[in-house]
Amino acid sequence: MNTGMAVSVAQWWATDAPVLPSPWALAWGLRLGWSVVLAWLGFWLAGRFRVGGTVQLGIALLLAVWTWMPGPYALAYWLGLAFQLPSISLVVLSGVLLARSLLHAQASPKAYVPEPRTRPVWIVSGVLLGWVLLLDTLAVFPLSLYVWGWSPMAVSLVALCAGMPWLLQVRKVSVALEAWVLVVVVGLFVVTRLPTGNLWDALLDPCLWVVLHVLLVRHLVNCYRKRS
Repeated sequence: MNTGMAVSVAQWWATDAPVLPSPWALAWGLRLGWSVVLAWLGFWLAGRFRVGGTVQLGIALLLAVWTWMPGPYALAYWLGLAFQLPSISLVVLSGVLLARSLLHAQASPKAYVPEPRTRPVWIVSGVLLGWVLLLDTLAVFPLSLYVWGWSPMAVSLVALCAGMPWLLQVRKVSVALEAWVLVVVVGLFVVTRLPTGNLWDALLDPCLWVVLHVLLVRHLVNCYRKRS
């Protein structure tokens, strides 16, 4: 290996010069991200109480507008202090679920309880990634995996995983939709570097990790009931 190739490989794996998000991206990402997440959460909780579809839309809109209030009057201000920015994955998934819910609410005035549906392989992947990162914070592994999220190689490998359904010519709609979500997440991360400049923070956050655990437990319970 010549010197030029060695330098290129070293830069590809480098983690000492990460690209961080700009101040304007942080400011807009904080409010936009939490407004989408809270709108979806408000719509879902309102549906659990069996209120009408119009009320669900009003609650979702109220929470979204509240997030954009100035200064400490905004929900995004306090959520930013407690949780910083949500992951891009959480924002994109919330946006997809919210769009589906709004389309259903326009078609029917009755209350609607949207339920996230995804394949178990995606749920298990997110849960395992969270546990690996958690163990990494405890210095269980000989190398820091979280720090590797600053390198260009991590983005390249995740982008390759996102394109695997097309490389393998998978034609199922559900897989294609989830794969599109991952492609969008990687693309937005490359453009904005939100929320921290680290790829793992863009793919997963504590809130999304907890939700994935709940979905995994529900899936296991449903499988056990079917077998019983």
